[in-house]
Amino acid sequence: MGNSKLAQRFAGRVHRVDGLTVHQHEKTHADALGIPNYTVYVLNKYSPEFASVITNTYDFIIDNNLASFACCKYHFSLMFENYLRVLSPGGQILTCQIGMDAYHGYFGWVMTYADLVSLERQFPMHVSQLTDVVYAITRASKTWG
Repeated sequence: MGNSKLAQRFAGRVHRVDGLTVHQHEKTHADALGIPNYTVYVLNKYSPEFASVITNTYDFIIDNNLASFACCKYHFSLMFENYLRVLSPGGQILTCQIGMDAYHGYFGWVMTYADLVSLERQFPMHVSQLTDVVYAITRASKTWG
């Protein structure tokens, strides 16, 4: 979530922009910006509550740091299930190697493109490389959930 720069950039071009944060002060900052079509949720993407709070569907999810704060593989897998459940068929999760290289101590881990590709066996998705550092995870057309 951070500073809402992506929301500022894309809110005028899309139907809706939703953001997640685990910090109330980031939500307060985002709300104060008054960006049209922008809603911020105080919610952990690794949480089981995600499924009951986020009911919209999305063509794109941007997450530059998929695993750096995951406490374990269970919660990391839960995040992928959460994301794929709300992603429209053919929708994409966009991520970046620079973000995936960030590691924050006790939680999470660094991921690579090969790690993402290996997840295709576990989840209904296809991974592709868009640039040297940007990857797209495309949801398979099959029904999820």
